[in-house]
Amino acid sequence: MPRIDESRPFLAVNIAVLTVSDTRTLADDKSGQTLADMIARDGHKLAARTIVKDDVASIVAQLWRTEASPQPLPRLRPLQRPGNHRCRAVRPDRGR
Repeated sequence: MPRIDESRPFLAVNIAVLTVSDTRTLADDKSGQTLADMIARDGHKLAARTIVKDDVASIVAQLWRTEASPQPLPRLRPLQRPGNHRCRAVRPDRGR
């Protein structure tokens, strides 16, 4: 994994946290809160924090709502193949 290039200036980004759960609420979503805290701690902006049910249509609808938000977010792309649920952020200025 590449290391952080300390010679480059820090660039704060907007980050959205999406928790997929049939049982969690904002009050008891510990992992989502941990991510939100880390985002703020590291100087970035929490653009949105949402919990959706484990339902493909609900997840896709929320991703579209987040995509349409006025705050630009890095785009998520699947890492390897369709059906692979791991994603990585892609810098919006690179377009891919």
